[in-house]
Amino acid sequence: MNREILFRGWNDKHNKWLYGYYVNSQGFSIIITENYEEECTLENVLVNIKTVGQYTGLKDTHGKDIYEGDIVSIGNNLKAVVIWFNGSFRFKDELSCKATYFEDMGVMMRDYDVCIIGNIYDNPELLKGGDE
Repeated sequence: MNREILFRGWNDKHNKWLYGYYVNSQGFSIIITENYEEECTLENVLVNIKTVGQYTGLKDTHGKDIYEGDIVSIGNNLKAVVIWFNGSFRFKDELSCKATYFEDMGVMMRDYDVCIIGNIYDNPELLKGGDE
């Protein structure tokens, strides 16, 4: 497998997502971005560990990188969250009582249009079907 191992995490100080390489050292979670030398202060690269998600190596129908924690629409009538489960990235149907896990993101993406519609941090209302 030949893919970049990239992550994203939320920087509370600047209220923005950082994308790059993840480091967790001495209790600090940081994302080293392409502009790391310019941003070289801890407060500029520090991220909330609860928001860190890995890049799956896959892109949605529109060419957007898919990360853990993204909420996607699959086909015409399914919403799912991208999770890491049993050693692979999978789609979890968050609206079903059964909490269905699809076995293979690649197969689902080959057979259906998959579009990122948000993520669990910025758009939690999407998981409730808009009821909140």
